[in-house]
Amino acid sequence: MKIVQLFLLFIICSLQVPSFADLHETREVLASYSNNHHLILQNYDRLSEEWNIYASEKGENWDLDRLLLAIEYAAEKHLGQVRKDPDQTPYIIHPIGVAGLLWNVGEVRSIDVLIAAVLHDTLEDTDATEEEIEALFGPRVLYTVKEVTNDPSISGEENKLRQIEHAPHMSLDGKLVKLADRVYNVSDLSLPPPAWTKEKVDAYYSWGQKLLDVLPGTNTALEKKLQFMIDHQRENAFTPTPIKCPPFTMWVDEDGNVVCGYFPTSK
Repeated sequence: MKIVQLFLLFIICSLQVPSFADLHETREVLASYSNNHHLILQNYDRLSEEWNIYASEKGENWDLDRLLLAIEYAAEKHLGQVRKDPDQTPYIIHPIGVAGLLWNVGEVRSIDVLIAAVLHDTLEDTDATEEEIEALFGPRVLYTVKEVTNDPSISGEENKLRQIEHAPHMSLDGKLVKLADRVYNVSDLSLPPPAWTKEKVDAYYSWGQKLLDVLPGTNTALEKKLQFMIDHQRENAFTPTPIKCPPFTMWVDEDGNVVCGYFPTSK
């Protein structure tokens, strides 16, 4: 009976969500859900072009349509939500950014891991259901999303402690998504939320360090990136900078200079 129910749910979801025949259709959907936010569309354009090239090389073994479907699904589910940055950027910039970090920095090519990254906050922060995610994207994606989803009945501080305890026991997929998510969130601290005190920012860096310490061997490039950002951004927290970058595009290079742009892929 459960198999029949999931099959019917898949048919219903397929009727509700348009088929993605090309990158432009997905871009239009994303634009409509993000108020044509230039940075979100810029990140999507960059990633989707690279994904399209890779998919053309891999053929049917790399289902780009399923990844594009995940982007629309997440954009629709996160509609109306915003990040905590001063510009209150539409929230969808975050899951796309996490997938981008896995792709560009971590050089992760697993379609299921990238999809899980795009969907990683849907169970926790939206009305998405486990049944929907499994029917549309498969059991492996659902398992990963569940691994990185916080328990809403537990306080924020307790959830943080549980994350540290749970992280070493996650699947590699879950560890990759968790690590990339932390890299993204730490990068946002280069421009902290207006309401955050220096103590709160410093505590977040400490939490990031603890998470990094329990995930050795997950992905060398992502681990190095997170460690570098913690070491360099932490000491410069709340220090005025001569330039202002859009959210997720400001980081500190090896010489301590503030730089705007996508994270470099150098290891």
